[in-house]
Amino acid sequence: MPRSLALTLFLGLCLGLCLPAFASGSVGAGGSKAGGRGEYTVGKVLMHRTVVCDGCAIAKRAFNAERAGAMMNDIDAALSGSSPTEMVRSLCADGDRADCAAKLRATQTYLKRRFRL
Repeated sequence: MPRSLALTLFLGLCLGLCLPAFASGSVGAGGSKAGGRGEYTVGKVLMHRTVVCDGCAIAKRAFNAERAGAMMNDIDAALSGSSPTEMVRSLCADGDRADCAAKLRATQTYLKRRFRL
């Protein structure tokens, strides 16, 4: 085997083994903010830390497209000035009013994409 071919294969093998690989859908480092993906990720994290988790208002297995649609309606109502439901309030437990609106919009982005609403 020619020396240059062996060196090329060795370098290719080293690079292939040294590059980190992240699982698809991870919330870890390197998340893209392009095309609303950052907003989707923020909405996903908010939903699964405050509304849909063990010990939260909705159990993980009980959250489906029907409940997501109802949540979308509750968020729309809250953003238009109506009194928010308990679940919507739990999304905005921390932060000021402007921060709350951003959190609700991020949650809507997540629900729209996840459940194709």
